[in-house]
Amino acid sequence: MREQWTTTLSPQRRILVIDDNDHIRVSLSGSLSAIGYEVAAARNAVEGYDLLLKNRFDLFITDSQLPKINGWHLVDLIKEHRPYTPVLMITGQSRDEILEKMTTGQIHFLMFRPFRIEELHHIVQSFLVNDSSEMNTTKVGNGVY
Repeated sequence: MREQWTTTLSPQRRILVIDDNDHIRVSLSGSLSAIGYEVAAARNAVEGYDLLLKNRFDLFITDSQLPKINGWHLVDLIKEHRPYTPVLMITGQSRDEILEKMTTGQIHFLMFRPFRIEELHHIVQSFLVNDSSEMNTTKVGNGVY
């Protein structure tokens, strides 16, 4: 049975999805829009950075490997301008590679590919429905860190 997610958000929560893979970006954006979020999307860090300077977002979702500016540097830029807005990073890199990079604590949640869209919905809702922008819980299991 497929999980049903609903949001009772007022005002509508806004998410910025940044991923250079068209299929992933469109899938994530469409899926999050379908459960009630307002979603903007960017193909790379430069577009994402431009959008974050011009708009208010409640959550950032970014790939770790982006052209021009990588996802790690983008997270630093996000935190310069929006220090309290949570960041969810998605990666296809190995756990060992990622753990070496995760020293700053700028990322609130890390998801390893492949993952189920229901997992993403659950994580997004844990940040936005519960308004837990300072969520410090670490989960380990099934590709979710």
